[in-house]
Amino acid sequence: MDLWYCQPLQKNATEIAKNKGVSVWKKLHLLYSFFFVRRVVAPILTFLFYRVVIPLSVMVPEVSIPVWGMVCIPTAITIMNAIRNPGSLHLMPF
Repeated sequence: MDLWYCQPLQKNATEIAKNKGVSVWKKLHLLYSFFFVRRVVAPILTFLFYRVVIPLSVMVPEVSIPVWGMVCIPTAITIMNAIRNPGSLHLMPF
């Protein structure tokens, strides 16, 4: 990762960890949900689904993904990513 991307995350994570007005469980939940799930898990799952699972299902005839899996999952991922950034809501139909 680039330094400009990591530095704000590290600064915010240390500020959250040092804050005495918030309980330990809330700190762990925030660090887990924002920094781990949002910055690590979501991009990996999106990458695996779009770049590995769907192409493999096309190339391997024995594997079939149901229509709801091919439509609902990518639509849900797109909507969740767009809701995070309201400035890009007008791009959702494309």
